[in-house]
Amino acid sequence: MSSLDRIPPELWLEIFSLIPRDILADISLTSRTFHRVVHPVLFTHFTYYTKTAVLEAAGSAELSSYMERLYFWSSDEIGPLVRSCSITPFRVGYNYASACSDLRVAPFLERLPRFTGLQRLYADGVSFPRSAMAVLCRLPALDHLELDVCRTVGELHLPGALHISDSLSDYLILRPTAGCVCSIDHLRQLELCCEPLALADTLPIFPHVHELSASWWKDPLDIHKILVFLSKFPALEVLTLQRYGAELLTLHEAGARASRLFPLLREYTGAACTLPVFLPLPTLACLTVSICNPHELFAQLEEFRPFNKITSLTVSFSVFNDTLEPFDNTALSTLCGLFPQLQELRVAISHYGAISVILTIYIQPAAFLEALPQTPLLPPSLESLYFAWNFDWELEYDVLPPPENLPEFAALRDALVMRCPDLTALCIDGEDFIDKWRKYSDGTVVEATADNWGAFVRLNDFSG
Repeated sequence: MSSLDRIPPELWLEIFSLIPRDILADISLTSRTFHRVVHPVLFTHFTYYTKTAVLEAAGSAELSSYMERLYFWSSDEIGPLVRSCSITPFRVGYNYASACSDLRVAPFLERLPRFTGLQRLYADGVSFPRSAMAVLCRLPALDHLELDVCRTVGELHLPGALHISDSLSDYLILRPTAGCVCSIDHLRQLELCCEPLALADTLPIFPHVHELSASWWKDPLDIHKILVFLSKFPALEVLTLQRYGAELLTLHEAGARASRLFPLLREYTGAACTLPVFLPLPTLACLTVSICNPHELFAQLEEFRPFNKITSLTVSFSVFNDTLEPFDNTALSTLCGLFPQLQELRVAISHYGAISVILTIYIQPAAFLEALPQTPLLPPSLESLYFAWNFDWELEYDVLPPPENLPEFAALRDALVMRCPDLTALCIDGEDFIDKWRKYSDGTVVEATADNWGAFVRLNDFSG
């Protein structure tokens, strides 16, 4: 066994992936020892340009040279080495209204099956014929497909007899035009960054999608229309609904219909106004609430009894000036009373307003943390606890004064462990201080503290 073979190929690939490509090319050409390891790294990504000013005016010689590049990358020696590929216009600002010429797209699609090791494909402004979509689904290693302003030509639904590859599990669509989505029987994950309701009428059933993320901007929206759209995904387990500037018209009675539509849903991320629809689901265990204020959240939950099935809760609160209730220990106790079986609780509080208001409430973290161990309804089942504060103010001062009267982190941690014996992770993230503590299953304890900006940045960079 050579010295090279003593090190796993995966480790060599990890090392060489950090080296600039021109240096790798030199190593491949000059070192017989490393050639067989470096050579595949040089050809892991291929970019195929579909629309350039040069090509528009190119003569036959230049076009032939351009096609020779495609034939080289899709050759029997190089094609199987390609792991990711981009089909994209070369020039930024390309007009999507004019479809890419088949003169350049068709040859790529014809040679696409030669990329037998292709795992990720990104296409920008491409018209896919039905036959090409079938080829995509048959690529043996493809697990991530991203289409940006692409179109499909011909029938969209791919019949089940097409022997769809089991490995095609991630199908990501960004800003699709109408008629872009096709049904892939083995699809597991789908992200729609568009107006999903515009696709609802023509969208086929995705019987095996278990993770869906959808975003919209129109205002307002009716929850019943959203449920029609979501009914296309009967096997959902993880659902994220993001709204940008849109108010949601919701009805409590829609919850009964949701329970029939989502018999398997266990994780939900969405706005507070959607909670009456999804919280009653008996399978729901993990909940993330998008940016809201405490009053808005509690108003949506006031008609409900405690949610004993929810074990993980993440909430992002925003408080503007002093016009709304702050998130204090009383609000925390109310929140814990609604979710008494929590094992994980993550709360982020952002304050916005004039510096005079910010200076008044800047002492809130110290007072909150001092009283935290005495919170009446703090769940004893907690295993992970996270609190973060962010203060955004009018630029009258460059920085806020340093925090004062913060409780000693070790004492706070010990008091919380007394209340919650299963606690193994604690993070307190302030405007310019941070304390982290974690206890692992083998008894190992890791703790870190930063109380100045430089240490704060280093700690976050190190620990993520």
